[in-house]
Formats: sequence, C-alpha cells, structure tokens
Amino acid sequence: MGKSTFRCVKSLANDVWKAYILEPVLFFIVFVNVIRTEKQVRSILWAFGALVVIIGFVALLQYIGIVDIPAHYGLEIPPRATSVFPFPTAIGKLAGPLVALFLGLWLVNRAQSQEPRAVSNIFFMGVIGFGLIGLILSVSRGALIGAFASLIFISFFSKYKKWLWVGLVLVILVAMLIPPVRDNVVGVFKATDVSTDVRLVMWKGAVRIIKDNPVTGTGLASFPAVYEDYKEAAHTEFFPNPDHLYLTLWIEMGLAGLIIFGWLVVRYFKEGISMVRGLQATDYRLQLTIGLIAAMITILVHGFLDTPYFKNDLAVEFWALVGLLIVLRSLQSPQNAL
Repeated sequence: MGKSTFRCVKSLANDVWKAYILEPVLFFIVFVNVIRTEKQVRSILWAFGALVVIIGFVALLQYIGIVDIPAHYGLEIPPRATSVFPFPTAIGKLAGPLVALFLGLWLVNRAQSQEPRAVSNIFFMGVIGFGLIGLILSVSRGALIGAFASLIFISFFSKYKKWLWVGLVLVILVAMLIPPVRDNVVGVFKATDVSTDVRLVMWKGAVRIIKDNPVTGTGLASFPAVYEDYKEAAHTEFFPNPDHLYLTLWIEMGLAGLIIFGWLVVRYFKEGISMVRGLQATDYRLQLTIGLIAAMITILVHGFLDTPYFKNDLAVEFWALVGLLIVLRSLQSPQNAL
C-alpha cells in the first residue's frame, strides 16, 4: 500500500469511526437519557413509520415512471427502484428492520379491551404495505429473507398463528410457481446470478484477508485498498465492503469488534426475551418488544447477504432499536395501547 493510499485510508477511517461508531453511540447515550415517556416512544414509532411510507411511496412513483430511477438500475430486468437513495439495496437495509418492527406491532396478541385505535391499525398496515412495496420494487432479496425470518418468529406470539403459517406456505408455493420469482430466489442459494456470484468472490477474498489478519483485522475503511491484494484476478468491481456484515466487522474492527458486536446482540436478545416473559398480553410493551426482537432478527439474517450497519442512517437506526428496548424496561405499564 503506497503512502498516498495509506493517508487516504487513514483519513477515511477517521470519518468512518465518527460516522458509524462514535456519533451513533453518543446518539444512543442521549436517546436513553432523554426518551422517558410512552408519548415519546409513540412519536418515535410514528416517525419510523412515516419514513418507511415515504421510502415505499417514492419507490412506487419510480416504478410507474413518474420519478426517474438513477443510473443503470432502471435498465435492469426487473428494474430496481432506489427511492430517495442512490442505490436500491439502501432501501432494504433501512426499511427491512422497520417493516419487521411494525409486523410485530400489528400481529402480536392483544386483549380485546386493549385493541389499538383504528387509526393506529391503519397506520401499521400502511407502513407494512409501503415497506414491502419498497423491498419488492428494489429487489432487496436479503431484506425480504430477513423479514420472512422475522415473520416466522412473530407468528409464535400472534393469535393469527395458524393463518400466518398457511400464508407463509402459500407465499413459498406461489413464489416457486412464478418463474422470474423462483429464479431470483433460487439464484441466491445456488449462486447462479451475477449479484450472488460477485458476493461469493468477495467473501472468498474477505476470508483470505481474515486468515492473514485474524486478530486485529486491517482497520476501518481498509477493505477497498486491502482487497486489491486478495481478490481474484478476473474480479474488477469496486466495493467499500464485502457485502457481509460479519466479515466486514471482523476485517474492519478486528476480532474484538466482532466479539463486542456479538455480546451486544446476545444481551439485546436476553433482555428482550426476559421482558416478553414478564409482560402481560394487554401491555403494549409486549408487542413492541417482540417487534424490536423481530427487527434485530431481520438485521442479523440480512447481514449474511449484505452490511445493514456500515452507513450513517443504518448505524443510527441500529442504536435507536437498542435504545428503545432499554427505554421500554423503565416505562410503567400503560393505560392505553399504541
């Protein structure tokens, strides 16, 4: 690595450290100390929902031709919406966990006396609907697989459990009967499409990097420069990371960073499961906690096919989800549902 390249990587690493780690963690600290009431939590959920609706709505406008799809994404078959972002996968990374969150809010068991107001129910369905529109029109397969996994988890807590299982089976059957959809899904697992093939090549190069730097990794923002020495000769594409959350964590933050992330996720799930066991069905915190667990499941599953963290908005979203779970623990049992 030349001196000029080293200086460039070092400068970029400082920016990445501030944007993806320092600032989101500071945001988290402020979040858990400022958000104290049920009303504040509800406002955050409505803001999350409105964001998903806007993303899905713009993606729909792109699909019907009112708004242009940038670059070459509109020429792909099928065309891939980007919504308010410059590239389509950004939709799935941001909206996927939020779709899972609202699926939990909408589908989890609630006593009849605590049914949410009609306007809330309509809002939940609108968020989920526009979120799925965004994921589908952007062909965010990793996010859709993550949301599918979260829906399986949510189904165990829903009074619509049997219907959800029937629906999931029907979705799989229909997907397998429609050739373009079937080829898209099968291509992910068989690596027969270009996107998956490129990912496999990157992952092999990433594994070689880790084998040479198993403890310390190579540093933040180092992948594009280091990958030059480890990629296959025929691979010419430029990528900021290997499109794999766990490989990216290991390479850019070392083994310690990967372990810390794993510890944080384990604590998140332990805290969430503990709350689920201790909350009554009439408490809105139950449905929200299950939704938060579902959102993290979506991130973790999606993480095997992409990097749903290393981006400013994604890092803030991740720590906001963690913060919400902590805030819920301190809230008293409410009188009103969401």
